[in-house]
Amino acid sequence: MKYYFYLISFLGCIYFLLLAMIVGMAFVACGDANKDDEPANTSGGSKFYDIRVIELDIYADDGTNDLFDPSYPGNICRQVSVTYNGEEYFYSPPKKDMFKYYQATFRGLRHDTTTFVSLDYTKEWVRHRLSFGEFDGSAEYKNATFIVNWPDGKKDKIVFSRKCWQENGELRFSGSVRLNGKEYDSLSIFRTF
Repeated sequence: MKYYFYLISFLGCIYFLLLAMIVGMAFVACGDANKDDEPANTSGGSKFYDIRVIELDIYADDGTNDLFDPSYPGNICRQVSVTYNGEEYFYSPPKKDMFKYYQATFRGLRHDTTTFVSLDYTKEWVRHRLSFGEFDGSAEYKNATFIVNWPDGKKDKIVFSRKCWQENGELRFSGSVRLNGKEYDSLSIFRTF
């Protein structure tokens, strides 16, 4: 009986020591990160941003029909291309089991749809488009040039610049878009034939 008491006391001590080690490790694991491991930040804290990827969106119609709608017999999906960094990209149909990641994944020129909603929220409609990208939204772009090659031989030239930086702990963006040499407000082109 005497040995049984010592065994229980011994196991109790081991249990107590294990519990103390686990609690101690939890406090160490929850402590402040090493300053060398933290991202540079002027506010003194760490912030992580989810920055949207960049894509060039191209829309076309003939006044009545959506020319990128695959079900429309006169669609022009395979007749449009985009030239970027000296390389010409042609439409490729979407692949099955294509997943969307937070990380920008360059997929070239592909078909997609967008749902538009009227300003008074009473109507919505779907437009077909060709999208070119994706590009990293946090990267710096200086005069990145995209040329949309239309089936009638015309071309639209988009020059895009963008810079992303952190100031006083906040994320800042500046940039410009020019379409055929004129200031433009987005990376979306709407064309009527």
